[in-house]
Amino acid sequence: MPEIEDLTLGKILDKSYNYCLSLVHPGTKQIISRLPEAMVTYKPALKDIDEIDFVIPYYINNIINPNFNRIKPNYLILLEKKVNNTTIKSEYYIINKIVSSDNSTLFKQISCYSYEYTFKKKVVRGFKGTRKLYDPNNSFDFNDITKGGIINYILEKKLYNSWTVDYISPTLLNLYRNFDISQSDLLDIIRDCENYFNCIFEFDTFNRTIKIKSYDDIGENKGLIISDMNLLKSISENINTNEVITRLYVYGNDGLSIARINPQGDYIDNFDIYKNLNYMP
Repeated sequence: MPEIEDLTLGKILDKSYNYCLSLVHPGTKQIISRLPEAMVTYKPALKDIDEIDFVIPYYINNIINPNFNRIKPNYLILLEKKVNNTTIKSEYYIINKIVSSDNSTLFKQISCYSYEYTFKKKVVRGFKGTRKLYDPNNSFDFNDITKGGIINYILEKKLYNSWTVDYISPTLLNLYRNFDISQSDLLDIIRDCENYFNCIFEFDTFNRTIKIKSYDDIGENKGLIISDMNLLKSISENINTNEVITRLYVYGNDGLSIARINPQGDYIDNFDIYKNLNYMP
């Protein structure tokens, strides 16, 4: 099986695993052919789209490669991660770009995005109001903000329940945010939700399920503590008295002043920086 290289880290990933690529029909999800000849690079991403690139040669041992002309735009690639021929993880990618060479060593270079990239093809318009992130107990109700979150709306009204959420961190269940979406694609809305709710969406593109995890739910505590005592190699301090401010003048529109309610006048003093034994013995 081809090894998969992470271009970001510049090293081979998970040498203890085998990776298998297959070409899949986008409608029937049937495997068209295996791609053992593919030379693959893998680019995982956090809070972004995973990508794979691979190269298919026109000739294999001086024989025309039958897979060369089978690969078409928007076909799917199934990436399987295996241990001892047992598949432990499967992911779908969609072919986004194909570049064909025209020199003596004919090949195609194929670029693929993780299947959730297809969410960019669907758009939400005119969504306004306060909503949860996701409600596991209720369907989306336009008339009741306590029933159904923004993700319920996306799954039910835009993806027609073809995807499901199989996990959400309990700490995210009762959080509400205000939305004012004039027009945005589904993937951009999900990325915005990650920022609004401080969470991560994990997509299982093979089973079409989603996990929504709070930051506290991500990773494993190994007991590592990083501080300036065990990691910092050097430190410098730059003191500039021009940046020390002890009096702030406050004005509003049309010269509005705070003097009527502030005994000091139209300014506020703060000398905390000097309230120590170095300045006040």
